[in-house]
Amino acid sequence: MSHVARATTLVVLIGVAVGGAAVIYRGARPAKHGQGFHTYAYLRDANGLPVGSRVKIAGIVVGEIDALGIENGQARVSLRLRDDVVLWDDAWIEKKAASPLADNYVEISPGGPEPDQPVGERRRLRSGEPIARVLETATTDRVLHGLERSIPRAIDRVVAADQLTDRARQWVAGPLSEQLAVLDHQLNHGALAEPLREAAVQAQAFDDALARAQARVHATVPLVDARLTSLVGDTAAARERIARLRQDLGTSMAAARDGLDQVDGYAASARELLDEVAPAEPGRQGRLGRLVDDPAVADDLAETTAALAQATRDLDRLQALMGVRAEWNLVGGASRFVVSAEIGTKRDTFYLIEIEKGPWGGTPVTTLTGEPDGTFTRTAAITDDSRFTAQWGRRFGPLALRAGMRSSVFGVGVDAVLGEGRLKLSLDAMQSDFSTVPRIKLIAALQVFRAMYVTAGVDDVLNPSVDLPIGPSAPEPHTFSGLHYGRDAVLGLELRFRDPDVSALLRLYGVLIASLLS
Repeated sequence: MSHVARATTLVVLIGVAVGGAAVIYRGARPAKHGQGFHTYAYLRDANGLPVGSRVKIAGIVVGEIDALGIENGQARVSLRLRDDVVLWDDAWIEKKAASPLADNYVEISPGGPEPDQPVGERRRLRSGEPIARVLETATTDRVLHGLERSIPRAIDRVVAADQLTDRARQWVAGPLSEQLAVLDHQLNHGALAEPLREAAVQAQAFDDALARAQARVHATVPLVDARLTSLVGDTAAARERIARLRQDLGTSMAAARDGLDQVDGYAASARELLDEVAPAEPGRQGRLGRLVDDPAVADDLAETTAALAQATRDLDRLQALMGVRAEWNLVGGASRFVVSAEIGTKRDTFYLIEIEKGPWGGTPVTTLTGEPDGTFTRTAAITDDSRFTAQWGRRFGPLALRAGMRSSVFGVGVDAVLGEGRLKLSLDAMQSDFSTVPRIKLIAALQVFRAMYVTAGVDDVLNPSVDLPIGPSAPEPHTFSGLHYGRDAVLGLELRFRDPDVSALLRLYGVLIASLLS
């Protein structure tokens, strides 16, 4: 080939290369004309976005990055876009990578109203306004840096886990194997057989105790139902008596009102007497007036008035608490009913009075009879009577101490009131009818309604539970065919009434009684 042909071929190839480069450049770079829309955005990471990087919308190049800066610790990326680009106030920008090793470019989502949304709810961005929303994804460089920091820590964790596995393997091969061998030897020689047999015996004893308790509960249910029926009848009768008492009280109040109407005449007489004592005109003072002016008489009247005032204050401090209580012995299957009254006086002292009706009846009367053969027979006679409680007590804040007769024998007690009166704990120690050890009774009363309390506790804590058969006698109450005494669980129901009118009634009847006795 001649030199002219070679030169011609080279020129053609150069022309084709230049034309292709021009076409590629024009397709890759936006046109220079009409690039008058400017905006910017703030990115935390502008790595891989040099000046001149492409800006695309939906994969089409619409501009380039024309400036980079730093403001408030973030990269300010200034963009120059074509005039025909329309951006809205909900537009957002995202940095993307063209390939894992190539430079990045900027992708813009122009935003805008939805098809069924009015255009007036969105605003177009003007040239110079920023794109506020930026979506930054993890770049390859950041991922590699993260892996570079994480891999050493992962290696350290693997080494630590390997060391722990070695120590565990040594412990399993050594001490654990020895302990398992010792345990296997003990099991083969029956080391656990005796404890298991004892546990089985205890479980059987517990089952037997539960069966006995269940039988006693079933036997007690009919008695409880009968007692409750009787209590309902007594409550109805008490309601009728209270209604009659209310009617009598109304009649008494009416009579008192009539008596007050008759006081007008006495008031007129008193007015005349006062006129005589302190007359309006000087010199008309009578004998009574001169007597009143006497200093000795005035001192006597002052002392008498002070004594009457102190007596009135003592009556005002009088407080009363009435109660009705029903208790059931869960082990012995017996029940008792108690009517109580607690009267408080001045200086935190009070008196406790109770009448108790129960299976023990009155206080046993014990006699010792000698036989011809030299033996002795002890007989305890129990009458179907009530027992009485009369104790004096003193309060010390939430605690109260009591002493006196308790269930017709001498006893002392301690009460603790907690939770603003909703819970009352009581401990009583008294003489025992059937043992030399004192009878200890622990009771807790919990308020469930305004005037209703549920009581539970243990009676005769120190003495063992014993069933005592009683020989026949004439007449013999059906409740005394047998007697259970000693330790027993107690469950009960109590009604307490705090009537603020009790003190007023006591003062009224006290005045009436005093007037009748005078």
